[in-house]
Amino acid sequence: MRSLLRPAALLSHVLVLAVVGVLVTLGQWQLQRLEERRAQNELLEERLAAAPLDVADLAADSSIDDVALEYRRVSVTGIYLPDEELLLEGRSYQGQSGRDSFVPLELDDGTLVLVRRGWVPRELGPPPLADAAPPSGPVTVRGYLERSVPEPGFGPKNPPDGELAVIQVPDIDRIAEQLPGPTFPMIVRLVDQDPPPVRAEALAERGLDALPAVYEQVPFDEGSHLSYTLQWHSFALLALIAYVAYWVKRLREADGATADGVAPPSEPARSPTGV
Repeated sequence: MRSLLRPAALLSHVLVLAVVGVLVTLGQWQLQRLEERRAQNELLEERLAAAPLDVADLAADSSIDDVALEYRRVSVTGIYLPDEELLLEGRSYQGQSGRDSFVPLELDDGTLVLVRRGWVPRELGPPPLADAAPPSGPVTVRGYLERSVPEPGFGPKNPPDGELAVIQVPDIDRIAEQLPGPTFPMIVRLVDQDPPPVRAEALAERGLDALPAVYEQVPFDEGSHLSYTLQWHSFALLALIAYVAYWVKRLREADGATADGVAPPSEPARSPTGV
């Protein structure tokens, strides 16, 4: 057992225990993230189940708490400004690459509310999209609120200057610079509207439904946090078992070698002459 207490062995014990500790900590962190995700999902589901708010009433309030309003169901009535349409890059729908259409809705008091109308295929071209134009005249949009996405520290960004037609992130502060009126600081993600979109003749000839296509609202999931928790804890257990097995094998081999060395070696027979 002295082998286990040698300096080199003690150092290896510390290193292995440190690795196991890190793996367990990572597993516990993923477990904590799972609990946070469950609590967030429960909160957002409660907000979606609440009675819808009128965006016009919210817009009249000078202080908007976007964190508290995220995913709240809303309705808003106004007139679309199709010439101000923007397309968000990097979206997919049913396995097809495309973009999301954003068109501001003008309220009676002149406030503009950016509506995320849904997905359009990339081949429709630059905005405004004639084959996916919004209804003219007053429109009532029903949906839920999303927060503005600020420009990221790295990765694709919106150009800092110039007129935007295609955007990389829906940053309302940046978009509002080119809109012709005060802009509500949150996005309305469309679920349905009245009147509904009209299918363009070009789409009808191709057998396509009216565009933009509205995304189905999928239930909130818990992500991969539970599987990651099990992974990290399994790695910790396997590391510990492997290390213990290594030392058990090594000590048995050492005991076997010691046992072989205890027996005295056999000496050759001597002749009477001493030769």
